[in-house]
Amino acid sequence: SSLRTLGYTSLLDLEVVSLKEPTPSAPHVVAANIAISNYATSRSLSWAPAGGRLLYATIDSVNREQYFTMNAPNWQPHPVGMMGVTTLGQERRSVNGQSLWWNADGRSFYVVERTRIVEVSILDGPTRNVVMAPPAEAIITLVGDQRHGTARQTDGGDLLVMFSNDSTKRAGFALADVRTGRWSTLREEDRFYGDRRLQSID
Repeated sequence: SSLRTLGYTSLLDLEVVSLKEPTPSAPHVVAANIAISNYATSRSLSWAPAGGRLLYATIDSVNREQYFTMNAPNWQPHPVGMMGVTTLGQERRSVNGQSLWWNADGRSFYVVERTRIVEVSILDGPTRNVVMAPPAEAIITLVGDQRHGTARQTDGGDLLVMFSNDSTKRAGFALADVRTGRWSTLREEDRFYGDRRLQSID
């Protein structure tokens, strides 16, 4: 997929190019004049683990994120209905941080914000689980396969999270259980791990 800036308003075209033919096809516009959320490094665009399905986020007029999927080969946008959380996208977020991560089974995705991780079902849309970071701790990123956009999970299903502590200026790793909302700090130390703009953790 590729993005083409349409002017000062930062509205974008979303285009796909088929690579199956001996010669790549011309770009095909599948969504025009859309305000891609966090578009600076295209971190709000992500292919499903098995491929063939594209997930992307847009920002509406009141700064809320809306989520869409489209499937090959017809590429018709389908909104993912949100239930339970109506303020996604309104938290302060690094413009270069990866905000969308897939569950490895491709049935749900995670929206990562500064203080919370929200799991959303890709099939029926309800917000299934929310885990909050403790006070003063800010989520930097999830640990996972950035190339495929999938979050790494333990055998028990916990997410591995990198965080920073705004009060102590320390950083560390935690386990986030999206099923129960439990946050378990694994390690916190006097080190600088970087911020969301610098992370490429696999």
